[in-house]
Amino acid sequence: MLHGTASPQHHPNEKEMNSAAAPSSVAIYPLAVPLLVGPGTISTLIVFGHTAETERKLPSLAIGLSVFLLVLAITLLSAPFIARYLSAKAIAIAQRLMGMILAVIAMEMMVSSLQAFFK
Repeated sequence: MLHGTASPQHHPNEKEMNSAAAPSSVAIYPLAVPLLVGPGTISTLIVFGHTAETERKLPSLAIGLSVFLLVLAITLLSAPFIARYLSAKAIAIAQRLMGMILAVIAMEMMVSSLQAFFK
C-alpha cells in the first residue's frame, strides 16, 4: 500500500484465476473486523454501557450507537460508488495515506504490547 502498487492477492492474473483458487472457492478474510469491532471497541462499549446503565442513559447510548452504525454502514456501502468518480491519482494517494495510517496503527499496537510485556 505504501508503494502504490497493486497486490497480487487483490488483483490475481489469469493463471491464478483459473487455478484452485477459483471464485467459487473464495474465502472471506475478515481483516477489517478487528479494527472496527476489536478489543478496544468492545472495551469502550462495555465502559459506555456500564456508565449509561448507572446514569440511566441506556436509550441515549442505544440511539448514539445506532446512528454511528448507520453512518458506518452508509460509508462502507458507498465506497465503491465514490471510487467510480475519483481519478486514479486520487485513489493512489488515498491508498498510500491509508497504508501509512495502517502502518502507524500496527507500530502503535506492537510498541504498546512490548511496553506491557517488558515493564
